[in-house]
Order: sequence, then structure tokens, then C-alpha cells
Amino acid sequence: MAENIIKAQKRTNLKTSKTKQLREEGKIPGNFYPKGGDSQPIVVEKTNLFKSLDNNELLYEIDLEGDTTKCLIREIQWDPVSDEPLHVDIMGITMDDTVKVNVPIITTGESIGVAEGGVLNQTKWDLTIKCKAGDIPGKIETDVTDLDVGESIAVSELEVGDVEILDDPNISVVSVVEPTEVVTTEDVLEAAEELGEVGVVEGEEEELEEGEEAEEGEEGEEAEEAEEGEEAEESEEEEEK
Repeated sequence: MAENIIKAQKRTNLKTSKTKQLREEGKIPGNFYPKGGDSQPIVVEKTNLFKSLDNNELLYEIDLEGDTTKCLIREIQWDPVSDEPLHVDIMGITMDDTVKVNVPIITTGESIGVAEGGVLNQTKWDLTIKCKAGDIPGKIETDVTDLDVGESIAVSELEVGDVEILDDPNISVVSVVEPTEVVTTEDVLEAAEELGEVGVVEGEEEELEEGEEAEEGEEGEEAEEAEEGEEAEESEEEEEK
């Protein structure tokens, strides 16, 4: 249980420059909200916080300069670029408090549908529940062994114990679907080449037809000019006579 203790110190210098310095030193600024008290700016070691998070537990104990109490992590703000933690909010609780938390959903077993060539598709990874702090489950497991291709497990079918589920009971959590055909780059290039060859042939036929029409037009014009020349010569001969 000692590994789930988050050690924190009070933070008095709230200037932006100091906050930036804390992050550069591997520390995370945050706030602690004690039950029935005022919020307290704090700072925690990043390695200590990550070690606690790695235990996959939702209920922690905060040690604030020697004063300990049960707590939940309300929120962690992350840098969208570096994915580093920027700020943490910790809420003090008692074991009898009713709280709302998100609990991870873990699948177990080997699906018969997967064994037959299907693909396991999990679309919901956590469940929002409400319960007493002392009853918070570390995770929710669902057995997918009997799940065949085309079948799914909904929120309402999860076994969660004595807690209240706040999510839509009809939402699908996990299903087994038919495998999709993967289109490779080679397939795309081959298709493009085939289309290109058809286009070239059609283009050549059009050019050929246009060329033949042009030749026929030129031959017709030459014939007309020849006929006009012959008529002119005959007319001149008649005038001389």
C-alpha cells in the first residue's frame, strides 16, 4: 500500500517562472482539495506520481508534509505535444464518501470468434460508475471466451458488483467482427496501371479517328480544288475559240 502514497509539498511561490522551473526539475505543480477545507497549491515528484499510477489503482493516499489522507486524482493535464504532465488536481476523501470515477475495462479469455478468423474490436475502455470510495474496483473484467463473430458485449452485460453504472447500458464495449481486406500499395499501383493502359488505348483510338477525319477533309478539299481548276481551263479554251 505504501507504493500508492503520493508525497507532496505545499507550494507558496505561484509565479509562472517558478512553475516552469518546477517542471524542468521533474516536478508537477497542482492543487489539493481537502474534504471540507480550502484548496492548497502543491507540488509532487513526477516519478512518484507515475509510480502510483502504474499500480492501476484509483484510490490513493496523499502525504502532504506529514499529514496523510485518502484521495483520488481528479484530473491530470497533459502537454499535447510532449505528452508530459503539466498539472495535477488531487481530491481528499473518506472511505464512506460516494464518488464518481472511471474504471478501466479489461477483456479476458480467447474468443471463439477470433479463433475462427475474426477480429476482437474493443470500443469502450473505461466505465463511469458511482459508489462509496471503499468499494471502488481497480478494474472491471469481462470474459470474451464465448464471443463469436458478429456478437458483442454491451455495458449492461458487464459484471460490476455493488456500484451504479452511469454510462448508457446499450453502448457496445467489445465485439468480434469479420476481418477487413487490407489494400496494399502494390494493389493500388497495379490498379492505377491498368486504368492508365485503358486510358492510353482509348486516347489513341480517339486520336486515330480524329486523324482519319482530318485526312479525309484534306483529300476532299484537294479534289474540289482540282475540279475547279479543270473547269477554269475548259472555260478559257472555249473563250479562245
